[in-house]
Amino acid sequence: MNLLFPSPNFTPETQFENPINTDITHISKYILDKVNKNIINGEISNKSTWFYISQMGHKGLLNCIEKNDPEALNDFLLNLHNRGALLGMDQHAHATEKLINDEKKRESDGKMIYRMLLAFASSRAICRLYNPEQKGNEPYLEKNLASEYLKPSMLSLNLKKNLPCTSYNKFGLVTNVGTLSSRDIINLGYAKEVINQCNSNNYSGICEIGGGFGKLAYFLDGVFQLPYTIIDLPVVNILQYFLLKSNGINVTLWEDRQISNNINLLNAFSKNHEYPLKNHLFVNADSFVEMSEDTQNTYFELIAKNKGHLLSINHEADKIMTPTGDRQQYKINRIENYGYKKVSRHLFWERSGYAVELYVPIDTPNGKT
Repeated sequence: MNLLFPSPNFTPETQFENPINTDITHISKYILDKVNKNIINGEISNKSTWFYISQMGHKGLLNCIEKNDPEALNDFLLNLHNRGALLGMDQHAHATEKLINDEKKRESDGKMIYRMLLAFASSRAICRLYNPEQKGNEPYLEKNLASEYLKPSMLSLNLKKNLPCTSYNKFGLVTNVGTLSSRDIINLGYAKEVINQCNSNNYSGICEIGGGFGKLAYFLDGVFQLPYTIIDLPVVNILQYFLLKSNGINVTLWEDRQISNNINLLNAFSKNHEYPLKNHLFVNADSFVEMSEDTQNTYFELIAKNKGHLLSINHEADKIMTPTGDRQQYKINRIENYGYKKVSRHLFWERSGYAVELYVPIDTPNGKT
């Protein structure tokens, strides 16, 4: 049956509604201070690290950092969707240009996000279900019910925040809790999986390996009274800090020790930190499959050393090209070589082709902590 989905209100978020204030240059000043301090102390490796990141679409951001100009950096961060800094992470500049100039593209993307919202709402038993044997469409499939579906679905997971603001020209569905992008839906799906896992186990904290733009951390902030750490590449940490801080989240950047009641951003190259990660739920969404085998091994060793659980939400492409130009096969189950076993697996309904898998130490009874 062909469902007649409505044409939802799909527009850009033209006004950056910063929850703190309209002038967030102080955030950019803090970032530059931290960058300069950590380069001097050798924490952010060397220029080769920055060059490596620039190949992933962050060259413009690196140029702003090298200028050491907080106003230039502030302008860049406020216009991420109009620049190249979000390549592979969110709506990047090329996509923004197409959405501004192509009405059919806007309508197509709007309907795509609406379908994703229906899948998310259905998984929370919020969206009304239809009988595929019916020959006609029910009226509720022809109306834009984005607000009616989104907020109750979020509240069912105890997610009480509005959607995060990112930058000018973020396109998405207009709802009563903010502008809903496809990445927002995907990260709400990630949050659902993490919440379900934490509700059935007694973890000491959550450690996200590869945190994207920081949206999962944003949604989970305050849901559990647990330490939350993101381990990521230093330039990506900067984007995460900007999004979280500008949306009113308590967040620390490159501190040597975890700070409670904060999202703690840890540079993946750091060697001097003292972060207690024992008995943590380690979360990886959409990045292990893009890492080299050596990088994967480093994280598998970290998880095994801390006796953590691994919640993997990844696609299973046979071979993909990594940012370094290597061909990488889907081999997340190699963590079994580190004394782990897979105890559950199911489809990730908010994004086609992705699976949710849980790996725990072999000696873990019933997959519980």
